[in-house]
Amino acid sequence: MASKQLGKLRQWAGEVISSRDKTTVSEEFQELERDIELRREGAARLLAASEDYQHVLSKKKKNEAIEDADKLLPIDTLGIAMIVHGEDFGGESAFGNSLVTLGRAHCKIATLQEAYALTLSDTFMASLQQFTDDIKDYDAQRKKLDSRRLTYDAAMGKFEKLKNSKKEKERRDAEDEMDKARQR
Repeated sequence: MASKQLGKLRQWAGEVISSRDKTTVSEEFQELERDIELRREGAARLLAASEDYQHVLSKKKKNEAIEDADKLLPIDTLGIAMIVHGEDFGGESAFGNSLVTLGRAHCKIATLQEAYALTLSDTFMASLQQFTDDIKDYDAQRKKLDSRRLTYDAAMGKFEKLKNSKKEKERRDAEDEMDKARQR
């Protein structure tokens, strides 16, 4: 085990100082990695912007325009104030009736806004959050891949070095290590 880790360390150090070749990946794989990185950055920006947007949509405030009221959306507060003021004029006033009608429309918009904010949170933002969690899983798998690539490269280097060795046991051990690295 220690020899395996030492081989990986040698391989990594050799790659860092450019004395050893790194196993190359296909152009298609590199393109896929670039695509994933682009999506990661975009999802992070979208999630941050969506959280701010959802917060603004669902922000309720206490307003002095309505006495003894709980916190309401500003548009809901405006609607209630319009309804109350319109009712002060009585049913005969066109202005009062218009205020009541417009106030009810504002209250309906507030209800729809609350539903929209909840739907945004439960669907779009939940999907983005799931995607960022999936990206974290991808990062863990990518780390494993790098570790296994280092193991493979170290085994390959050891195998190449001992391929023409006269010591049969060392060569067999190198071949076994190479086979194990390939199977991973």
